Amino acid sequence: MFSTVLAADNLLRKALDELEPRCFDGDDAARLLKLFAEAERLATAGKAMMARRVEETNRWRRDGARSAADWLAAMTGSSVGAAAGTLETARRLEKLPATAEAQRQGRLSEVQARELAAAATAKPGAEADLLRAAQSEPVAALRQRCACVKVAAHDEAARHRRIHQERRLRYWNDADGAFRMDLRT
Repeated sequence: MFSTVLAADNLLRKALDELEPRCFDGDDAARLLKLFAEAERLATAGKAMMARRVEETNRWRRDGARSAADWLAAMTGSSVGAAAGTLETARRLEKLPATAEAQRQGRLSEVQARELAAAATAKPGAEADLLRAAQSEPVAALRQRCACVKVAAHDEAARHRRIHQERRLRYWNDADGAFRMDLRT
């Protein structure tokens, strides 16, 4: 497995080393962009599956990270919030084989997989319809559809408990030195 992924990585690096965007007309540029987007979706699926395995095995503890999300953020250069989202989606996909397979085949972006997994976990019977929608609707429409599925799946008391469990406060200084805060309550 390592040799296959390493060979794919080396081929992609070689292609990017040789890539001169101005040499392509619009049609060829669009075709290459589509191929790079598919490669990105496939890589995202692999990253999520391996991140979940690192979490399951507690391998992240060996590097002194506070959590699997902290470790993943450091490894990938992403935020801890984004890494936590990747891990949560991977956990949800373990119970959604059709969605997991669509992600493995590169048919879902990271955003689509996250939205779909959250909604289909709330209402498993909606998974097939949401997968079809993901193939034909823009992300904004899919998000709205998933939000409707989640709302319909929970009664008011369960919705209140879920919001309470998901409350959070995150704060940081951004690149300009400004204080930033994300609050969910």
